[in-house]
Amino acid sequence: MKRLVSLFLVIITLVLILCSCQIGDTRYILVCANSIVGPYVTLLELPTKDAGGETTLEFWIGEYVTESDYQAYDKVFQGFLGEGYKAIEGGNEPASEYYVRYRVDNYPHIYSPRKGILEIEITDPEVMVYGLTTESSLDEFADAFEALGADVTKSDSVVRAKIGDVWFRLYIPRRNGVPMISVSTQAPGAVMID
Repeated sequence: MKRLVSLFLVIITLVLILCSCQIGDTRYILVCANSIVGPYVTLLELPTKDAGGETTLEFWIGEYVTESDYQAYDKVFQGFLGEGYKAIEGGNEPASEYYVRYRVDNYPHIYSPRKGILEIEITDPEVMVYGLTTESSLDEFADAFEALGADVTKSDSVVRAKIGDVWFRLYIPRRNGVPMISVSTQAPGAVMID
């Protein structure tokens, strides 16, 4: 019996190691946690920063961070701005209409003691995600993500693409607004009850 238990523990450990790794252009994170409905196990699938072309961001979605990683950056509500971007004095918002904002929260699950990047907002047209910028057209954005095998939906002002557990969105406001690219994931474990 002890041998079976030991063998089972070794197999579980190997599965955990293999499932929390990077294979090709995808990073896999095994999540074992509890939610308000009980324990759960899930596998998060995150595309890597280099999966679809040039990306000029300093941090990437799902990347683990600590306060010391972004200590030199301006803080905003639930996160920080990219290098060189400033927040309004004493505020939680960027000082300019062009910025990169990283939202930080518990990750890989909502009760985790670790923090990770859960959302990236980009309005700076100089910043690229998979070779795309806020100046890219909705069609260019859709075509690029369709070529990556993403599930893509498009309306007259937004393109949404989903690769694994990550959503990429390009918003082009209809009236005099600043276009924005959003890259986001979520920490599993939050359960909505009707």
